[in-house]
Amino acid sequence: MVWTPDTRQDYARRATGYASSITDREWERLTYFMPARKRRGRPRTTDLRATMDAIFYLLQSGCQWDMIPKEFPPWQTVYRYFKAWTEDGVIPP
Repeated sequence: MVWTPDTRQDYARRATGYASSITDREWERLTYFMPARKRRGRPRTTDLRATMDAIFYLLQSGCQWDMIPKEFPPWQTVYRYFKAWTEDGVIPP
């Protein structure tokens, strides 16, 4: 494969630098499955892409929930999203 500016963009990862981080192209495909923001209640402050990166990090590394690196959202938040997305079918069991 030849690295061109276009292909570099397709495979570029975010600043976290983890091999498990998703690319921009992968994130574009995943946004279709992300639940929409609720109309009522407190606005969402958690970055869903960082949350998904944390889930992929956990699955690839096999670490415990409370050992997720600090660059990601708090592990309790990541776990809550993981549980909700698994129950809703966003993440297959």
